[in-house]
Amino acid sequence: MKNSQDEEAKENSIFNILVTIGGVGIVSIIVVFAVYCLHIIINENKWDGWVAFGDYFGGILSPILAFAALIALLYSIHYQVNEFQKSTKQLEESAIALKSQNELIQQQNLEAINFHSKEAEIKKIDATNEFLLETIDSLQELLAIKRNYIDKLENHPVQRASITPPVLTNTRPRNPKISKLIFLEKGVILPRKKFPGDIIFLSCILNDYNTIIEMLKVRSDLHIEISQKPSEDASLMHEFSKIDSRTHNFFIMAGKIRGVKLIHLTEELINFINRTLKHLYSIIKELPDIAESFISPDALKEYNKVLRYELNTKQDELLKKEVPVNKVLYEQIISKQYI
Repeated sequence: MKNSQDEEAKENSIFNILVTIGGVGIVSIIVVFAVYCLHIIINENKWDGWVAFGDYFGGILSPILAFAALIALLYSIHYQVNEFQKSTKQLEESAIALKSQNELIQQQNLEAINFHSKEAEIKKIDATNEFLLETIDSLQELLAIKRNYIDKLENHPVQRASITPPVLTNTRPRNPKISKLIFLEKGVILPRKKFPGDIIFLSCILNDYNTIIEMLKVRSDLHIEISQKPSEDASLMHEFSKIDSRTHNFFIMAGKIRGVKLIHLTEELINFINRTLKHLYSIIKELPDIAESFISPDALKEYNKVLRYELNTKQDELLKKEVPVNKVLYEQIISKQYI
């Protein structure tokens, strides 16, 4: 408001100055003409001196009018210079304001990028920890299953088939959101020598856990069926008597098809559990380092780190412990199904 009033006052001042200069010129013309007329009257109305009047008029008024015009021109130039300087200053102020605005926008964009970047890093940590928790739970449940039968195992296939590892009542299928681990580059998940190493491998290992749980249920159902419905034709099991009495008695109870199926399923399960346990523990050991290589160090310092898990001594011994089957005897029994 104050600037507007100042501008209006300046414009009024300029107008007044120009009017004053114009007025001075007009008054000068009138004064010069009046003086000359007075001179004529005094000299008895002799109007024959009009040529002299022109010289007089031009000689007197021309410098005055030229000076007035010069003053007006100089003042106009001065006014234009001031207006130009004012416009330049306004442009500079606009440029500074625009620069400040651009810097503010860039800062806001940078803050938004940093916020989304931090949020993305946190999601990486959360996704890795979520998957590791699923893997650790799977490892612990399989170790609990193995603990219930490993110390009872012998190398005889029939003895191994007669032991039914109980299925944990709280087991559930594993269905981790593997897509959240898409930030892991292909070819980095260990063990590198045996597997392609992408997130598909991680998904396959937990699917193996689900397969083991289903196989255990099938095996338990088969074992219950054999115990409740023994074979009706024991005379057909005479070929198993040539192996040993334990095998013969087992097949009299189970029957050829169910007995061979139970023995085969048992060995598949034992091997599958051992292999899956090793893979699960490999993931638990190696995934944290691999995941952290794709996560910002600042995010790891500021937020929770990736989970780390170590087996205790007993768990480590249980993981490594294996009781191999008598392969010759196993193959001899399995071959009987084709006789």
